[in-house]
Amino acid sequence: MRPASSYPADTRVVQRRAGMPFELGIASLVFGIVACLTAWAPAIGQYGLIVGAAGAIMALIGLITALASKGRGVILSVAGALLCAMSIVLFFQMDAKYNELSESLNNLSSSMQNLNPFASLGNTEANTSANTSNTSNTSASTSGAPATHVNGEFADLATGATATLPSGLSVSIEKVQTDLANFDNTPVTCATITYHNNGENPQAYNMLDWLSETADGSQSAATFYSEAENELGAGTLIPGGTLTANVYFDGTAAKIIFQPMTESDTPLASWLV
Repeated sequence: MRPASSYPADTRVVQRRAGMPFELGIASLVFGIVACLTAWAPAIGQYGLIVGAAGAIMALIGLITALASKGRGVILSVAGALLCAMSIVLFFQMDAKYNELSESLNNLSSSMQNLNPFASLGNTEANTSANTSNTSNTSASTSGAPATHVNGEFADLATGATATLPSGLSVSIEKVQTDLANFDNTPVTCATITYHNNGENPQAYNMLDWLSETADGSQSAATFYSEAENELGAGTLIPGGTLTANVYFDGTAAKIIFQPMTESDTPLASWLV
């Protein structure tokens, strides 16, 4: 068999052109496979889109070259083009689904905020009665004695004070620790909270109903603490039931705030640390 170097120069050029469609076709196939494996993933899907687009361009060039070379390598280029096109379609389909899922989660969060397990908070008679005792009840709460819900808020109570809602749910801050440190040495505040259901109906509790506020006014929700003990979760407290548990916050808190997710943006109570 004659070596390629023994053929005339124009013949060797034709041979190189004949091999190009195969090389581009194989490359587009590889790019198409990689793109299909990554285009669906939410974090790296955009990279799959880029790889698929590059593979599609190579497949198109390979197809044109193959047609110019009497059809040699057409099948490889067509297969690579199909895989790359499939990866591009897959990316846009999955991206739309992820956007739809994100919107659904946002709608669910909004719906939860519109729920109101403390139905009696909207009772006009209870609010009117509470308004008449605003001054005396706020003073009693600051001194640590149980108090009655006043206009939806107990402002700047002392540690140990109790806020009692018209629904019969009482909440209080038993103690606060500000000298804790998380696994990454960032400061953590621990608030020991007590619930008592004095009402006739079950009452909901949730660690996400609590916020901390630092001295500069920034607020944050409950956080993960590597050495957490008796951590408050979420559930329901039956009539007459009592629950004491801990909630942990990032940073050094100056104030602990009770703001149920199902309520308005106005806190129901706050305790000074």
